[in-house]
Amino acid sequence: MRFLPVYKKYRDDVEFLMIYVREAHPTDKWWLAETKFMRLISVMSNDHPSYDLKEPETIEERRSAAMSCQAKLLEDMPVYVDNMDNKVDLTYVAWPTRVYFLDKYGKVKYDSGLGPYGLSPAELDEELSQYLSNR
Repeated sequence: MRFLPVYKKYRDDVEFLMIYVREAHPTDKWWLAETKFMRLISVMSNDHPSYDLKEPETIEERRSAAMSCQAKLLEDMPVYVDNMDNKVDLTYVAWPTRVYFLDKYGKVKYDSGLGPYGLSPAELDEELSQYLSNR
């Protein structure tokens, strides 16, 4: 995902926040790199940080995973953490990845669809640009 440039472009005009929900590919449940060879291929062919995280079992573990994600990917974007009951995840169908833009009244103006393949920073950029030009 390349949303950081969109965040940097609009952060003075729009409130951004990331909500960390349950882990998408925990090593103890559904991990993409199931063998050492697959892990090596993933690390060598992927410029995104690699994570070896087990599914957090406590809110403290989930917060720690979220802060690690923030440090590696999001710089100073505010990060919040879904409770262990997964209320945000369930309400917004946020897993594995979803991006929403809500207007000042809380109405959804943009829904990326399920990620990672439905995510488009260019689409979000366009929506934000249109919204801000119509204020």
